[in-house]
Order: sequence, then structure tokens, then C-alpha cells
Amino acid sequence: MKDMLSQLTWANAGNDIKKATVGKGSVLMGDNLDHLLTFAKIRREPMVESGLQFTRRNYGAGNYYFVANKGVKNVDGWVALSGNVVSVIQFDPMTKTSGVARIRKSPAGNTEVYLQMQPGESCILQTSTTAIKGNLYAYYKPTGKTVDVKGEWTVSFTEGGPELPATAKQTALTSWTELDGPEVKRFSGTAKYSINFAKPADVMQAWQLDLGKVYESAEVYLNGVKLGTLLGPDFTVMIPAALLKLNNTLEVNVSNLMANRISDMDRRKIPYRIFYNTNFPARFRDNRGEDGLFTAIKWEPKPSGLVGPVRLVGLSKL
Repeated sequence: MKDMLSQLTWANAGNDIKKATVGKGSVLMGDNLDHLLTFAKIRREPMVESGLQFTRRNYGAGNYYFVANKGVKNVDGWVALSGNVVSVIQFDPMTKTSGVARIRKSPAGNTEVYLQMQPGESCILQTSTTAIKGNLYAYYKPTGKTVDVKGEWTVSFTEGGPELPATAKQTALTSWTELDGPEVKRFSGTAKYSINFAKPADVMQAWQLDLGKVYESAEVYLNGVKLGTLLGPDFTVMIPAALLKLNNTLEVNVSNLMANRISDMDRRKIPYRIFYNTNFPARFRDNRGEDGLFTAIKWEPKPSGLVGPVRLVGLSKL
């Protein structure tokens, strides 16, 4: 490596950058990364300044972007893209919706696409250097009108263990670990929350279903139609106005984590660590057993299920 470096002939390329030509390519050296990337004509994506992360792949007529909001704030506005962009198609992989996205040219000459993304949400963008026609992607804004989903919830445990707890009724949603009986405190699996509610009196172009607090994931069905799978941290999904009937049935399948089941197995000394040549050292002192290895015997039941409050938020097209 030292011999190869010694053969490089450096020339001043300006802006505190040195350049050495090697065959058909070159080596650049400098202390300012932004200057080096600009000199090398490497495209910079300004969307990271909005708290977004991305993976970009070229497909010939444009690029595919996988965009994720890893920040803690909603993104609702114009986001700049690099390169020559004439059209953008947006795909929502969780709801299977898509459409031609809104775009505009910024004063700096970049193409900007309008994005509405909650923390933890992701989407796929397909850019094109030619015009694409099709259905427009739908954007919505809250109208300020909200309706609480109230009534009697039926909580039925559908899958999991060590055994399925009995079906329960709730008018005020709480963690299922607060229900009667020891079974709910050690249960890990899925429970179905179902309720009937009347169509809101207000006429809206769409409604957003906000489940409030959920531990830990949810599948949402309205009148037998799946609205989506929600992984958080925000548990909301859009309901087309046409899907609402005079009387509606909402079903939410909520799955918790394995913590309560693991803790119960440790208390009852049920072996589950069946691995070859593997031990389980405890990361924290409180989780260290008499043998020095991990145990969950001291864990209190973790919150589980749909806690809410559940409400409908009126939406209008943007």
C-alpha cells in the first residue's frame, strides 16, 4: 500500500482538494467531506435533514426510494429529491395504496415531493425522468372533529399460551393483565377486541382511526375489511368514508410480547432455553438468578392489549 501511495502524483483541484489521476479514475483527498462529494458529483439527498432515512436504487428510468421516518416528529410537507425527476409514484406497503404524488420545483432547482409520514412509518417512492399519468395519491388533513368510540368491548383470546383466558367485557379499556384471573397475567399471544358503533353524524371525506395506546401490534378490521397492520409507535389508520355503514363492527387483533410468558415459565421452572452449548448471561443485575444466568422471575406483568382511548378523527382532502 505504501508503494502504491508513493506513486500518486497530487495536483491542486481547488477548494482545498487534491486530486491524483489513476488510470481512467482518480483519487481525491481533502478534509471537507461535503466539498469532496460535490467535486465527485455524488448526489446528496436533502431529505435526511427532515429526519428521514432512505435507501436508493437506480432502475434505468429513475430511482426507487425506500423512505423511513426514524425521527420523533411527523413529516408533513415538501421533501427535496436529488437528480432529474419529472414524476413520482408513492406506494404505502402497509395499506397497499399508491398513486402519483404531488411534486414541485424548489427555488434551488430540486424536485420536491409532498410526504405525510408519522414516526416509524415508511413508504416507497418511484421516480421517473418522464411524465407518468394515473390516479393521484391521496393526502388528508384533520378537520378538528373527533368522535370517541364508546360502548362495550368484547375481548376474546384467540391464540397463544400457556392457556387461553376466558372472554371478557370492558367499557373502559385497560391492559388485559388487569382483568380477573391469573391466566391473563401470564398470557402471551393475541386477543380480539370487537365493538359495534354507529356512523358519525358529521359528513367527512375520510376518517382516521386512532387506537391510542397499543401493546404491542394490531391488525384492524372494519365491517370485515382489513384496514391495515399497525406496528407503532403511532397506531392510526385511515378509513374511507364509503366504508362506514349506519352500524359498524370494529375488530382489532392485538398481540403482546413474550415477556409475560417467559416470566411465568421461569417462576414455574418450565425449561424453555433448549439450545446446544449456549448459556444466558444476564445483562442487568436484577435479572441474575442464583446460578448467575438470566431469569425473568422478578418481572411484573407487562402491559398488554388495547388500552386506547379509541377515537375517530375527521379528515378532509388536502
